[in-house]
Parts: sequence; C-alpha cells; structure tokens
Amino acid sequence: MNAVRRCSDPGGVAVAIVELVAERTDRDPLAIEPRLGAVVDVEALSAFVASPLATGRIGFEYAGCRVAVEGDGTVRVRERVEAADD
Repeated sequence: MNAVRRCSDPGGVAVAIVELVAERTDRDPLAIEPRLGAVVDVEALSAFVASPLATGRIGFEYAGCRVAVEGDGTVRVRERVEAADD
C-alpha cells in the first residue's frame, strides 16, 4: 500500500518524503538514518517540482522504502518488499 501526499510547496517535498517514510515504517521522522540529503539531492527534487515544465517522476530508495516524486508535487512512498526465498 502506498502512502501519498501532494505538495503544493516545492520546499515541502523533502519534509513530505521523511514524514511518509516514517508513517510507512512506524519510525520517528527525526530518527531515520541515513538523512535524506545523504541519499538524494534535496534541492534538485525541489527544483524538479517547482518547474512548470516538469513531467515524469524521480524514483529512489530511502530507509527501506521506494519513493517516487512526480513533477506535479505528488510524493508516493511504499515499503520495499523483499522476495521470499523458496
């Protein structure tokens, strides 16, 4: 199941990502390691969402989750599911 949030403020994308990851993984947002900035360029994500020409999505893995940021400011987070060994 995805956790989804629409960010109208490009500066809020990083906060939304951390909060949604915390929600999906039942962790304190301030305790998630590594910090988001160590995984992805936070300023580039904000610039992507701020661009009126942005289309598509940027995807990456962060703190055990798969994150997708769309050009319209939609952030989707889902827990990564590991394949079961047979």
